[in-house]
Amino acid sequence: MNVNKLENFLKTVSCKYISTTLYHNNIHGADVTQTICLFFLNSNVEKMFQTTVLDLLSIFIAALGHDIAHPGLTNNFHINASTELAIIYNDSSCLENYHCSKLFTILKKEETNIFEKLSVNDYKDIRKRMISEILATDMCCHKKVMTMIQTKIPQIKNNKFEFINDDKESIKSEQQCLLDFFIHSADLAHNTKLFDISLKWVELLSEEFWISLFSLSTSSFFLGL
Repeated sequence: MNVNKLENFLKTVSCKYISTTLYHNNIHGADVTQTICLFFLNSNVEKMFQTTVLDLLSIFIAALGHDIAHPGLTNNFHINASTELAIIYNDSSCLENYHCSKLFTILKKEETNIFEKLSVNDYKDIRKRMISEILATDMCCHKKVMTMIQTKIPQIKNNKFEFINDDKESIKSEQQCLLDFFIHSADLAHNTKLFDISLKWVELLSEEFWISLFSLSTSSFFLGL
């Protein structure tokens, strides 16, 4: 990987986050990425789930940009206010699809293309991984992700994950479910930090949420809804 392009990529991703967004800003992106790193450094999940270098790269880069350019308004706001994002993404994970699109737009530019040396097949694989991971951060997916991981727990035996089938595509599919769970968990992990840190995150998230609610109420009033 070209070091200069990596530096350009990291700087660009950080700058594309909106600094005035209270919670979903570049600090949150860095926090989720750091939490993902802790998950893998302090466990044997990499060996247990037979993840590859590309798998790890996918989740680290997805974590960095999973909320890029977040405007500080919720999916519900965009859907109920029929904003441009809601129209473009058909009311389906509007923000998550938007973040994903923004991230890959950066990755396609020559000066920030850290994937330039990947083969066509490897690029398709990592893109598929990242799209699924970023979409899994939508809170609408919470029940689905938690139900999925509960069904996977019995497959862990003797500190090893037993895949249901041993063909390549089945293994990749199960790995994807697990990677989606890791990023979803990291996205919510501020509650596991020291109390003072967690409290600050909760305060910022609550304030951001109320801004969305107030904005929706105001727009509904003027639209006569």
